[in-house]
Amino acid sequence: MANETINWYPGHMKKATRMMEDSLRLVDAVVELRDARIPNSSRNPDVERIVGSKPRLIVLNRADQADAAATALWKKALTGEGALALEMDCKSGRGVNAFPAAARSLLKEKIERAEAKGQVGKALRFMVLGVPNVGKSSFINRLAGRKAAETSDRPGVTRGKQWITVDQGLLLLDTPGILWPKFEDPEVGMRLAYTGAVKEDVIDTETLACHFIALLAKYYPQTLSERYKLEAPEDADGYELLQLAGPVCAAAVILPPGLEIPSLNDSKKLTDKKRRELYDIMIEQAVSYGIAFASEQEIDEINILQATFLAMERAMQKLSPQPELALIDGNRTKDFGLPVRTIVKGDSLSASIAAASILAKVTRDRLMEEYDAQYPQYGFAVHKGYGTKRHYEALREFGPSPIHRKTFLKKFHENP
Repeated sequence: MANETINWYPGHMKKATRMMEDSLRLVDAVVELRDARIPNSSRNPDVERIVGSKPRLIVLNRADQADAAATALWKKALTGEGALALEMDCKSGRGVNAFPAAARSLLKEKIERAEAKGQVGKALRFMVLGVPNVGKSSFINRLAGRKAAETSDRPGVTRGKQWITVDQGLLLLDTPGILWPKFEDPEVGMRLAYTGAVKEDVIDTETLACHFIALLAKYYPQTLSERYKLEAPEDADGYELLQLAGPVCAAAVILPPGLEIPSLNDSKKLTDKKRRELYDIMIEQAVSYGIAFASEQEIDEINILQATFLAMERAMQKLSPQPELALIDGNRTKDFGLPVRTIVKGDSLSASIAAASILAKVTRDRLMEEYDAQYPQYGFAVHKGYGTKRHYEALREFGPSPIHRKTFLKKFHENP
């Protein structure tokens, strides 16, 4: 699944960047908050330029939601680069009490010079900065012991600078969250969107969720399995894993040598109209094709991965003549009784895999439209069984239908 290109740099961020540059002379040091879940992606490259030689303390926030082992490695790496790094969870307050002592340690030489001049107890001034929604205001409120800065779970709440006095002789300058004009790596933009640093209307929520599930399947398959009862291949298609209802569909295609079909690509990158046009071409031009299902009951019994293999096997059995080699999208397979070659991102690299993807997608969509006539209250014709807001609202009102995947709704039943 290719990453979407995300960029979000509204006018107020450019203005905020200039404000930070102008205000830097007013502070003794900088506190840079990063999201411990994405410490590299939440590092704003403009911060290096803005901060310059000012002492800097890096806070890895939301450490309670991050991989503890990875956070420890990041702290070690940042320390090796000469930075002072703390991990904390500003929402619960864990680790926040370590900040005052760390701040004084960071500015030890400055404090000693001031005391030598008789300036004892002078307040230390810190600028607090970071990407949107990283927890700057929560950090300040925890230190202040009161709601001194406005907080929200959406980006762009803080728009201007604000001085806030906290205990232990510390003054904090709250600043707006800022991004940078262009994400050179598309994956950085996606990860910022996962964690709420990008305004939610910049990218379709369903698309974002599908990408995120695919990421979990690749790096944390055990967590995905334990929390959502999903066993998925490393390069799992998040769209399929988000389907709450209906069977899984697979297709197998043998194309004639030399056949060239413009626009043949991954089915999810095409419009519905284009997919259906290509479907008719595939049916007409293919040497042979097979389309098969594994039911929602089979998905519940053997899990989505094994059910997908079962549908693939059934589709291949319909081919005539039987192929000498099967090209499989992804990096995992099973014994299908013939030689197999797996291809990661195969739907963008192999015409046969792309054709099969289109046949399977169109066939399943049409089936869900038929189910819509049978169960009109769920809106299957619109969302095709994916976990959209409308779908969940219907589930809350009407409960699951006979075609819903029970194992996919466990979390929903626990927290309706």
